[in-house]
This record gives sequence, C-alpha cells and structure tokens, in this order.
Amino acid sequence: MSIYQLLWLFLIYSFVGWILETIFAITKQRKIINRGLINGPFCTVYGFTGVLITIALKDLSGVWLFLFSAIYASVIEWVAGKIIEKICHERWWNYENNKFNLGGYISLQTSVLWGALGFIAVTFTNSLLIDAYKLIPFMVIRIILIVVVVALAADMIFSLLILYYNGRGIEKVKSANNNFTKLSRKLEKWLISRVNNRKNKAYPKTVKVEKEAKSICLWVWFLQVGCFVFCRCLCRRYYRNYFLPNYHGRMDEQK
Repeated sequence: MSIYQLLWLFLIYSFVGWILETIFAITKQRKIINRGLINGPFCTVYGFTGVLITIALKDLSGVWLFLFSAIYASVIEWVAGKIIEKICHERWWNYENNKFNLGGYISLQTSVLWGALGFIAVTFTNSLLIDAYKLIPFMVIRIILIVVVVALAADMIFSLLILYYNGRGIEKVKSANNNFTKLSRKLEKWLISRVNNRKNKAYPKTVKVEKEAKSICLWVWFLQVGCFVFCRCLCRRYYRNYFLPNYHGRMDEQK
C-alpha cells in the first residue's frame, strides 16, 4: 500500500472509532460526548491500531489473525492509557470492574472485541476502503488527505499542550508568540540601522529633500514632458509640410 492509502485508512478508522466511542458514551451517559483526545471527530488510537494491524498482519488469517489483532490492539490501548495518565495525570478509562483486567487499562472482554474488529478490518473492510479510495481522482484525494492530516496534527498538538499544562497551554503558546514578535521587532530595527549606516557611509553628503522640493520636481517633470511633446509635433509638421513635398517633386523631375 502507498502512504496515501495508509493515510486514508488511518482517517477512516479514526472516524469510525470516534463514532463507536460516541455511541458507547450515549448508551452510558445518555448524551453525545466527544471521547476523542482531540477536538475533531477522530479517535486517533483506532486509526493507529488499524494501520498497524493492516501492515503487520496482512498475511495472517483465521484464528491467528484474530489472536494477534487482539494482542496488538490491547498493547496499544495499554500504552495509550499510560501516556494519557503521564501527560494529564488522569485515567480516562478503567476496567477494574471487569474480570481478567491488567491494571484497569485492558481487559479480556475488550481484547476479544479488538480481535474481532481487527479480523473484520483485515479480511473485509480494507479491500472495500481501498476500492473506494481508487474511485476518487488521485490529485483530489491527495489534497484532501494532506489538508485533513495537517489540521489533525495541529489539533493534536494544541490539545496535548492544553492537557499537559492543565489549561495553561494557550498562555504558553501566546508567550512564545509574543517573544517571537519582540525578536522580530529587534531584528527589524537592527536591519534598518545597518542599512542607514551603510547608506550614510556610501553617501555622506546626503541631504533630505523637503516636500516643497518634491512638488517642484513634479513640475519640472511635467515641463520636460511638455517640451518633448511640442518638439515632436513640430518635427512631424516640418516633415509633412516641407520634406515630403520636396521629396516627391524631385522624384517627379527624375521621371
């Protein structure tokens, strides 16, 4: 598969994962809740898992595909839970009430569900999604994927900043932006001073011209243009009235 096909699968599985998590939240809390890490309608853990299973388990089938899909997805879920706890100092899910769980991050029931979803994805869904991908013109799907992935990456970065600083991420970004603005202004002043110093050294007798002088220069320019037009008209008149008749007269005499 090409990189664009993998990005296509990543976005589709991230969106499907967001839908599944939203449905789960509705059944539990009776209201729509965005359970993804980012603000957009994507749950990137599903996308990463779907792409990893597609690449690593494409040659497997049957029970082995189901088993390793469950293992891969459970490992990713455990790692994601650890990372979220490390960054946010929170636990977003807890399977301690389920039997055969590991620290509350993963459980046997969820692992079986991930195995079934991985089996369906590799066996049936991937081929259907790739066929749908091929129906879209290459340049169109390429532009769409690049735009969506860039927006998704920006959304993820700012979401992680906000979560990491516990609401102070925006202030950190603003502070960095203000520092960059100050540095840009200092650089601008330095460049202006350098250019002025070089100009003064190259032209030490430079004198500032007042606004009145500018108006005088404008009148002089108009005068020059007027003289040019007058001289041109005079020459054309002389050419038509004197030169052409004499020229045609000489030509007639020669005949």
